[in-house]
Amino acid sequence: MKPIKSILLYVDAELDPALLDRVVYIAKVVGAKLTLAAVVEPAQSQVLLTGDSQDLAKVEQLLIDDQRRQLDEAASSIDNPDVTIATRVFLGDVADAIIQAVMTGRYDFLVKQPTPSHGLRQR
Repeated sequence: MKPIKSILLYVDAELDPALLDRVVYIAKVVGAKLTLAAVVEPAQSQVLLTGDSQDLAKVEQLLIDDQRRQLDEAASSIDNPDVTIATRVFLGDVADAIIQAVMTGRYDFLVKQPTPSHGLRQR
């Protein structure tokens, strides 16, 4: 089995602190680097839905900066000097961006937190 040297934790909603603690623990045990990642969809699809005519590049950058700030806050909350934690924000389709990151060989292990259940799914 290939050793795990890098772990990608994909966050699509608010990061669950318990999940983060577990993934940090796994990274420590196997000696892997950890990357917290989020994906921002292109602003064009979001602007078309809202009818807003702001500059698309500016909107995308604001979305990316917000995601990066949230990930950086989560990474700085970890008090474990044995684990190197980085953050990464991808731009594009969620599935494509995550699959591309894993397939390029940058990550050996992917963790995705469960999507919150709402409505009928929750019941």
